[in-house]
Amino acid sequence: MYAWQFSKALHVVESNGWTRFVTMQNYVNLLYREEKREMLPLCESEGIGVIPWSPLARGRRKGRGVAVQQDQVRILANVIRGFGLNVTGPFG
Repeated sequence: MYAWQFSKALHVVESNGWTRFVTMQNYVNLLYREEKREMLPLCESEGIGVIPWSPLARGRRKGRGVAVQQDQVRILANVIRGFGLNVTGPFG
């Protein structure tokens, strides 16, 4: 979904008095970072939480062992923090 489409959906929801979106599940990972330009700032300005889908790029960033994967999740959390978004959970 493009940011302009989500913005229109937010407008339709607001104008009809429907329940607002609270989260958005985006395809965000270390290889595909297109969402950072428009969608992540839109979600932040509207107070919508972002749930990264496929943070390890469907296994392309998969390392050997759990420790490597945890390091990659921490890296992704730092990337998200770099956009000024809050990250909660056991990300160190």
